[in-house]
Amino acid sequence: MDSGLLKGTLKTLVMNILEDAGPIHGYGIRQAIEKRTDGKVLITEGALYPLLKKLEEKGLVETKNESSGKRVRKLYSLNQMGSQELEDQNIQLLDFAGTLIQFIHTKPSMSV
Repeated sequence: MDSGLLKGTLKTLVMNILEDAGPIHGYGIRQAIEKRTDGKVLITEGALYPLLKKLEEKGLVETKNESSGKRVRKLYSLNQMGSQELEDQNIQLLDFAGTLIQFIHTKPSMSV
């Protein structure tokens, strides 16, 4: 998928996974997005982790550390404010997607 198209929707994709899968680590987020998009959307660590940090700084995501043997993994979950923002984003994205579909399927006459 074109990375330019993905760039504007990455935040919404990640927040939807956090809402549905709740406490989940970064690798799990990447896998969940890949699975839900049938492999059409692949998120790099370089795109995901800065976004998660930004969501945390904005107060939309909460984190907790989980120990797994010698490793410590950070788990992410959406808080109430994040859920509200996600609801607003989903509405806007669905509206925009509908507008794009209408635009693509509407062939106006070329008279000016």
